[in-house]
Amino acid sequence: MNDLEERLRAALDARAQTYETSPTAWLRVQERRRGPLRRWGVVLVALPVALVALLVPVLLGGFQGVR
Repeated sequence: MNDLEERLRAALDARAQTYETSPTAWLRVQERRRGPLRRWGVVLVALPVALVALLVPVLLGGFQGVR
């Protein structure tokens, strides 16, 4: 690391020490993250289950009894 990089790192470290994090910062990040991911997780689990439920009867002989 050269002198410029060391000075920049020292300045950024000094600046970072002047800020305090909020006690609830991590909880707020988790709350923002849960909403859309949870919905997509349900969709990603339900889609293969629905496809298997539709394809298994077809692969095992079709709907021969249904007319």
